[in-house]
Amino acid sequence: MDQPIIKPIDAEMPEYYRYYVGLVAENNLLDGLKAASLLWDELLQSVSMEQFHFRYADGKWSMAEVLMHMMDTERIFAYRAFRCSRMDATVLPGFDENHFIAHANGEMNLATPQQWGKMHRNLRAVTIDLFEGMPLAGLNFFGNANGLSVSARALGFMIVGHDLHHLKVIRERYL
Repeated sequence: MDQPIIKPIDAEMPEYYRYYVGLVAENNLLDGLKAASLLWDELLQSVSMEQFHFRYADGKWSMAEVLMHMMDTERIFAYRAFRCSRMDATVLPGFDENHFIAHANGEMNLATPQQWGKMHRNLRAVTIDLFEGMPLAGLNFFGNANGLSVSARALGFMIVGHDLHHLKVIRERYL
């Protein structure tokens, strides 16, 4: 896409997405996706295995689980955006992030933070490719996710804002 993918207006998303989208400084989605990916790269290059598996309180996720959640969410939101970009109004289901993490079967323990960084970069490259190829009509199309109306553009910015939210939590509580 030659034109920037600009921030959505509030009417393009459920109210609870607005907090996340508001965290994104960039007005171009592709710039935001790239910038957030660089922040993850920087963080994961400096994290030890001990820090990666640290839990700041009982019942809280480790940093590894937070990253798994980030990647799960990115995959789901990118899929939703893809469906919107194809003008598909099918009601797409929600998901339970706690269920997903509980059934990750220890995937977080199989790689170093740096290897997870590589996996995240690969996923982000696919997400960027997806949005780069979306036509304007697809970006503007409103789909239905979890019973709520949302545009593909809003889902893209939600991915970035969700990243930034969790990066902030990690810096405040894990490092």
